[in-house]
Amino acid sequence: MGNACDPDDDNDGVLDADDCEPLNPAVGAASITWYADSDNDGFGDPNNGMLACTQPTGFVTNNTDNCPTVSNVDQVDTDNDGLGNACDPDDDNDGVLDADDCDPLNPAVGAASTWYADVDEDGYGDPNSIIIACAKPNGYVSNGDDCDDTDDDINPETKWYKDFDGDGYGDNNSFIIACLKPTGYVRNNWDCDDNHKAKKPEDEKVVMCQTHLHQNLYT
Repeated sequence: MGNACDPDDDNDGVLDADDCEPLNPAVGAASITWYADSDNDGFGDPNNGMLACTQPTGFVTNNTDNCPTVSNVDQVDTDNDGLGNACDPDDDNDGVLDADDCDPLNPAVGAASTWYADVDEDGYGDPNSIIIACAKPNGYVSNGDDCDDTDDDINPETKWYKDFDGDGYGDNNSFIIACLKPTGYVRNNWDCDDNHKAKKPEDEKVVMCQTHLHQNLYT
């Protein structure tokens, strides 16, 4: 049968249309898979391959590109998730996007923290004055628990003393720890008889009224 009408000119069992060399029985169908390298980094897309007798333009023999559409010549994959750092939105796989991560390659470090201004330096921050930052700024703390950041004696650890007789002096034995002043309480514990409004530290008649309490304003 003449070559003009023979579907397999070299009789190697491979039709001429699929034969890399239709007249050479030692060469048959294409056996090499070529992989698209659209980003030209030398690594082929494992999901885009084709069989061909010769290398097509823009194709390579390997299929190891972990960022097929982004050039990634070093193929670094910090978290070993199969997606290279060049195209991985979360390189360290800590659940925080690289754009928001204080250290994108360290899974132990995540997003920036909220810091609160501590103007009065009592260790408690102003909930209305914040900064979002990776590192602690000077003059800031990690809590926003202060109710008066202009007075270092007023914070969540402040003792307020009950003023039973309403004379402006508190009972040393009756107090509440709170940031905001409770109704009927004062900051001092100077009263020696909180059942009698007339008896108070400033009264000359009671000058001997437990004078040691006068020294304990903020205890």
